[in-house]
Amino acid sequence: MLKVSRNDMKNLFNGLIQLFFPRYCLCCDRFIPHENMFVCIDCQMDLGKSMVPLEAERARIFGAYPQVQSLDIAYTYLKSAKVQKLIHHLKYYGYPEIGRLMGTRLGGQFQDRGLKVDYIVAVPIHWKKKKQRGYNQSEIIAQGVSAVTAIPIHGQVVKKVKHNTSQTRKNIEQRRKNVRSVFQVNPKLNLNGKSVLLLDDVLTTGATLEAIIILLIEAYPEIKISVAVLAMA
Repeated sequence: MLKVSRNDMKNLFNGLIQLFFPRYCLCCDRFIPHENMFVCIDCQMDLGKSMVPLEAERARIFGAYPQVQSLDIAYTYLKSAKVQKLIHHLKYYGYPEIGRLMGTRLGGQFQDRGLKVDYIVAVPIHWKKKKQRGYNQSEIIAQGVSAVTAIPIHGQVVKKVKHNTSQTRKNIEQRRKNVRSVFQVNPKLNLNGKSVLLLDDVLTTGATLEAIIILLIEAYPEIKISVAVLAMA
C-alpha cells in the first residue's frame, strides 16, 4: 500500500488551494506561484526606501522631548502608490502577513543604528477596534521588527482607554484634540532607565505618538524613546 506522508498531504492541499483560489500580488495583480506570499518579488523590490531626512524630522516633530533619541521611517507613503495599497490591505482587508513582511524592513533599518533597546511598544488600538479587525496592525508590524532585532515586544505598557473617532481626515489641531486622554500608561510598571522603541504604522502629524510620548515621560522621566514607523504621509 502506498504511504503518503504528512508533508505530501500538505503539498497536495496547498496545490489544490492554488488551483481553485490562485493568489495574486496585491500591488500589481500578477499571479504568484508561491504559497504564503501576497506581494511579488518585483513589487517588494520596487517599494523603495523613505528619503525623509530622519534627524531633521525627529527634531521638527519631537524636538521638545529630549528623551526621544531617534526616528526611523521605512517607506514613503504616497496616494495610490504600492506602499499605500499594502498598508490599506494590512489595516482594512485582513492581511496581517503584510505587516510582518514590511516590519522586517523597518527592523533592519533600526538595527543598523546599533541602539540598545529593552522593549518594543506598539501603539495600541481600542479593544473594540481590535475585536472588529482581528488584530492591532502596529503589533503585527512589531512582530516583524522583533524577528529581525530580537527585541522583545511589551504589550502591557500603554492601553487605549477611549474609542476616539478616526484621525484620517483631521488636521493637526483636530488630531491633537482627538487623542487627548485616550491613552493610559500601566501604573504597575517601572520603566525608568529603560529604553523603548515606540512603533506605529503611519506617521502623519505625530499627534498620536506625541500623546503617548508625553504619558511615558510623565510616568518615567528617565526613559529613553526611539520612534519607528512604516511610512510617513
